Amino acid sequence: MATWRSGRVYRFEDVGSWTDIGRLGEELEVMGMMVHNGRFIGGTLPLAQVHAYDGNGKWSLWQRLDFTPDVDYRRAWTMAEHAGEVYCSTLPSGKVWAARHGRQVSWDHTMPPGWHHIAAVKTDGRLALHVDGKQVAESTGFDLSSWNLESDAPLRLGSGMNGPFNGQLADLQIHERALSESEIQASAARQVGK
Repeated sequence: MATWRSGRVYRFEDVGSWTDIGRLGEELEVMGMMVHNGRFIGGTLPLAQVHAYDGNGKWSLWQRLDFTPDVDYRRAWTMAEHAGEVYCSTLPSGKVWAARHGRQVSWDHTMPPGWHHIAAVKTDGRLALHVDGKQVAESTGFDLSSWNLESDAPLRLGSGMNGPFNGQLADLQIHERALSESEIQASAARQVGK
């Protein structure tokens, strides 16, 4: 939850219990908020800035989006996520901006009923997602050396940022190398055919 005129965000703990998690710069109001690729972000008024939560009550400026002259209020208004990017609409300019934090891939379709073979592949400089042996998404290229992929967090499957996985998992495999297209297709043919 966010406030007007203090530009602060509060986290719900329990009935009647909220924790102040900080102010977004010197802004007066927090508008759209969402989690994008594991990072909590919020848009503001009057400068239409987007800030990212760093933890421990600290926020960092990600970017200012609207520079319309001669107005009192500029808004980073609403946010949505699609195809690995976050989108933010602004007022009064009426523009929609897109950005990404980190790299991810997604298949932005409803999964058809029944069992499906899903393969996620990470190689140097790219991420790919395969459904039933067919590649359905690929990230843009990136320099792997500029990313710290170390993590002490446990691997979690089926508990995404936007809600839990509603289904079942079977025959989970984790490989220490990237599988080739033909290996993924062969594995999918064996699994989907069951």
